[in-house]
Amino acid sequence: MENKDNFQKWIAVYTKPRHEKIVENELRNKGFEVYLPILKEKRKWSDRKKWIDLPLFKSYIFVLTDIKNTLFIMQTIGVVRIVKFGEQIAIIK
Repeated sequence: MENKDNFQKWIAVYTKPRHEKIVENELRNKGFEVYLPILKEKRKWSDRKKWIDLPLFKSYIFVLTDIKNTLFIMQTIGVVRIVKFGEQIAIIK
């Protein structure tokens, strides 16, 4: 019987403020599957209106990975920490 920790799982990664897209790009370049839910919002300035893309969850992205690869995630520019419950990495179902 295989160890179930060898299967890929979705984890939440906390990033520096406004670094979600940078971290997403860096992790994709490292070969990770990344999910960054985006919300389109119309912003108004004094001279114009524009649709912009904002992360649905500020400072969070989601990564599909083997738990053993979390060191490579932590070494990514813009990553602050991996979300944990106590000492265990939080798995998203």
